[in-house]
Amino acid sequence: MDEYGLADEATFQSMKQGIDQGVQQQKDAYGSMGTKKLMGKEELVKFLKEYRDELKKAVDSIGQ
Repeated sequence: MDEYGLADEATFQSMKQGIDQGVQQQKDAYGSMGTKKLMGKEELVKFLKEYRDELKKAVDSIGQ
């Protein structure tokens, strides 16, 4: 735990409990979706591809 800056077991357990609660809330909210089709998937994919391409251009311009 020292490698993460958590030398205290109580702090670690508190953080772990908070994360576990957050994960459970997400499961409760979205777990029942199963294999339903995502609405707006095409737009999201398009946005992410454009974002990726713009980031690549920015990184390439920094390297020059």
